[in-house]
Amino acid sequence: MKIPDCCKCEESLMMEGEDEQGNDIEVLDDVELACHCHYHWDCVTEDDVSKSLRQTPPVCPNCSYSLPTLLVTVRNEGGQTDDFDLLQVLEEEAECEEDPHKAVGRACFSLITEGDADAVIKILYEHPEAINEKGDHGETLLHAALLATVGGGLEEAAGSRLVEELIRGGVSLNECDNEGRSVLALAHQLGVGALIEQFASGAGRA
Repeated sequence: MKIPDCCKCEESLMMEGEDEQGNDIEVLDDVELACHCHYHWDCVTEDDVSKSLRQTPPVCPNCSYSLPTLLVTVRNEGGQTDDFDLLQVLEEEAECEEDPHKAVGRACFSLITEGDADAVIKILYEHPEAINEKGDHGETLLHAALLATVGGGLEEAAGSRLVEELIRGGVSLNECDNEGRSVLALAHQLGVGALIEQFASGAGRA
């Protein structure tokens, strides 16, 4: 089957890439809408395309078809993903453009999930205003750090260091997540209440 070009930039959907050994290969970068128009990922998330797709109902800017859904097919180096919720991604990116703090906050939550405490600390040194950003479930970065530390996503020493830096940086201890749990309540639930109280006391916090 002939691979179509991107409807936005009119370039091939086959992109240059590298395999695990560093050899040059061609990689498919394809987002197929319900109307069967194809876009590169970067092209479908560009502002003009995104605005058209975030209308009610969504409209493909290439063929002007009113789309019944923004569940799309994504094909890339990882294979094929059917029924991918493109609308959620576009709305999140639009929110981050309107409020750059959200973009920084989302990056921090992702890094905590990946276990990279040092990268989070570095980002917050550069963007201290993002320290009280909340995640998708109303959790603060401190909620996320505690859960990752106890759950094994962060090594204990790295998690403890991140918790200390967040408290010293002024993260709120009183904010609750969507389940109504404050940081202290969550810490006691996880059996690490003393950790929070130790650092809060050292930082002059109640």
